[in-house]
This record gives sequence, structure tokens and C-alpha cells, in this order.
Amino acid sequence: MPSSKVCLTFVASVALGACQPSAMAPTTKPPALAPINVNSTVTTPTALKEIPPASNSGATRPFPTIATANLSNGLALDVIERHSMPVVQLSLVVAAGHARDANHPGAARVLAQLLEAGGAGPWTSEKLRETVDALGSSLDIVSTRDNLRWSLAVTADKVPDALAILSALAQKPHFDRKEFLKLKGRELERVRSLAKTSGGWLAQYWLHRELYRQPMGIHPYASVDVLPSEVERLGLDDCREFYRAHIVPKNSRIMAVGAVDLTTLTREVEKAFGMWTSHDAPDDGLAEPSSTEELKVFVIDRPGSAQSDLLLGLLGPSRREAEFPSIMAIQQILGGGVAGRLFLDIREKRSLAYSTYAGVQEVAAGPSVLTLSAGTQTQKTAEAASALLEHFDRIATDPGTLQELETAQNYIVRGMPARWETVESLSSQLLLLRTQNQSERYFDDLREQVTSLSTVVLHEPATRYFQRRHATLVVAGDASKIAESLRPLGPVEILDPEREFSIKHKLSAK
Repeated sequence: MPSSKVCLTFVASVALGACQPSAMAPTTKPPALAPINVNSTVTTPTALKEIPPASNSGATRPFPTIATANLSNGLALDVIERHSMPVVQLSLVVAAGHARDANHPGAARVLAQLLEAGGAGPWTSEKLRETVDALGSSLDIVSTRDNLRWSLAVTADKVPDALAILSALAQKPHFDRKEFLKLKGRELERVRSLAKTSGGWLAQYWLHRELYRQPMGIHPYASVDVLPSEVERLGLDDCREFYRAHIVPKNSRIMAVGAVDLTTLTREVEKAFGMWTSHDAPDDGLAEPSSTEELKVFVIDRPGSAQSDLLLGLLGPSRREAEFPSIMAIQQILGGGVAGRLFLDIREKRSLAYSTYAGVQEVAAGPSVLTLSAGTQTQKTAEAASALLEHFDRIATDPGTLQELETAQNYIVRGMPARWETVESLSSQLLLLRTQNQSERYFDDLREQVTSLSTVVLHEPATRYFQRRHATLVVAGDASKIAESLRPLGPVEILDPEREFSIKHKLSAK
């Protein structure tokens, strides 16, 4: 069994915050739309003034207590005690990811793997893997736009040994050039393959590029992955530069979930990390992205493709905004599963897509991204696109019946405790809280907020966010067969993914 596995995600945690396990697989969770008129009012028909649903009393178990501490060098510690089994999930988390790559796209992704693959401290690459295996564990490496994370699950008596490994990765990586070239080659192969075979990846890439486009350049969150040409330009010194700037105690934390207490962990972390020197990590801030003022339609040309991947997205509220619970419920109603409108209509009733979904994609700072997606046959592309927009428009004026809302509430609220049943899943929830700068009361407050929603309450955020002029539609498919049919939706730009998404042709609206 391999001693490490890598999770390279290009979205932050979704809905209630699970990490996507596939390597750069296109996610199906949505972004968010910037508010337009905060003071706008919505006239609510009398028939919609329903009595709020009864409280969901079945999922009231509170989120576990988080014990915290800080070393003198600034390294933060979080502990959630779970003593039912003698297992501890240990994570070293650095609050910098792909969004901090700056002029060296791909540096964070490759660095996350290189710290292990190149060897660290007293261990060569091979010996490091053998040491991890000897602990009966595996090293999980996760890379997102906002975080880099290295995790080990070990028995309680092996905590000092696991911390020694994490400490070596952070403080004494070897930066082996041979291993760097291997990783770079694999990374190049990965993105070349995705660019050729995955319409979903292409659609995700361009959607975020458009939603985060700035008047004076590209927003750091615009890059959900790297292009082959960017990987080719990446050098070992770029990874060293990212390491020196961002992997420092003041920008890092140790998270532990399981059979360990704060006093014990603090003592052991002090031994392993106490001599780690620190400086302030650079933080240039992140500009607020702005919404579009007309529906944009893009076709990413995939000649000969028998299918099309559609992604409709816009900017929405962050998890820290008051509207977020309502948007969670609305997106669940719209397409969160087999009870969602998209599934029941577009897939089941009209057979326009073999998959369809709505979700929320989150980042540490700024708005989320709300998405509606569908995968369909080439000949059904225009109908599927129109159907997505039809439901997008409908949700603005009809965000949910009482039954739809109750179904969404039950899914969100009753699913919460399951997300902190295991040390691994609970660690992911803890990371979500830290990434989003939330208190340990957040999930308990969210449960109450979602439970108290009514169909009337949903109308204002639905009307405010779901406006077609703020949306972008990206379709990856055979342009020769689908572009013309999309012109009734608006002007269409056809892009060439083999030439870094350069414009091949523009079609006017029909």
C-alpha cells in the first residue's frame, strides 16, 4: 500500500465542508452571486405566507468542544477529544494554497507533494515512506486554493512519531531536484490529460476565470488549476520561494482529533515544532470580484465530442453572510440530489441530461460561487442549457414549497452529526471552521438558522441573487454542432482549449 495519497482540490469545502477525494476532478458544488440591490423589496403572494416548518429536533447534538493553544513562535493548536477509539488524526495545515501562487502557477500544488516525495529531515524519500508505513498510517496531502494540508491517522501512542514526520516536512524538506522533475512530469501529464478528456474540468476552469476576471487583471481565485504551459515554466526555485514565504509557524496550525488532550498535545508539539522560526506570511489581500451585467455564453471547443458538459455559475454570499443558510437551502431545493428540481425535471421527466446538480463552492475570502451543472448528449445541448436557465429563472420567483424546504432542511440539518462521526470527517469540519474564520458554535448556529427558515424568508435572497444578467454559462463540447443552437441565449464566444482558451470565433445573439 502506498504511504501517501494526494487530494488536489480546486474548490474549498462545499455545503457542509467535505474534501473531494479525486485529484482535480471537476466539482459539482456552486459559487455565489454579488448582491445587487440590498434594499429591494419582494411582493410575496398571500398563498406563499405559510407557517414555518416544525423544528428538526432529531439532529441537536452540538459540535464538539475545540481546545486551542499557541506556541511562542505563533504555531496554533486545535484539539477535539474523542476517546472512543485510541486513534488520533493529526494535520499540519498551512493557510496558503493555489491562490497564493502569484506569478508561479502550480508552485503550491507541486510543493505540497515535494515536501514528502523529496524526503525531509533524517529521511530520504524512500525512508520517509517506510517510516509512515511502520506507523500503520498513510500521509494524506491536500492542496486547495486556500490551504495546504498534510495528515496522518495514528494510534495515540504514536503521536510523537507522527509529529516528528510533520515537523520534518515543515522545517527540513530536502527539495530534491530529481523528485521535483518527476512530480513536474506527473503534473504535466495530469493537466494535459484533463484538458483533452474532461469537459467538466474545462468548464470549471473557464467559469472561474470569467467570474473572477478583474478590470486590472486576474483575481487569485480565478485559477482553479494550472495549464500545461504553466507547469512547463515551473521551476524548483519557484517552489522554494513559496515555501520560504508561506510555510511558517505564524501561518500554520496543528489540528488533532481523537484520543489526545490539549496538555499532552501541546507538550509534544513544543518538542517537535518549538524551534521552528517564524516571520509574517505575505498577505496582499484579495480584491472583491464584481458580477457581470449580462449573461455570458462560452463554448469550449472539443471537436468530435459526443457529449457536452454545461456549467452555469454566478457569485453568491460567503458563509459569513446572513443569506448563506437561505442559499444553502435554495441550492438543495434546486439540485442537491434526487429530490432536487433539476434531477426530477431535466433528468427524469425530460431526459435532457444524464447528470445534473446544483451546489455551492466556497473560498476563504469573498463570495462563494453558485453553480448549476448538467452532462448531456451533443444533440440535446441547447435544450439542456435552456432547461438550466429555466430553473435558474424560476427559483428567483419560486424558491420552494413547504415540502421542498422541509426536505432540504432535513438533508442539511440531519446530516450534520454524520459529518463529525469519524476523526477524519470531524477534522475536515474543523478545517472548514478555521478556513472560514468561524467559531466552534458555527454549526450549532447554522442548524438553528436553517431550521427556522420559511418559504417566505427564501424569497428575498432568491430574487436578489438569481438574476440571469449576473450569470455565466460555459459549455464544453463540439462547437461545430452546438454553438449555433446556443445563440438564442445570447452572444457566444468559442474558445480553443489547446491554445490556452484563445477566442476562435464570436457569434452574435440570435
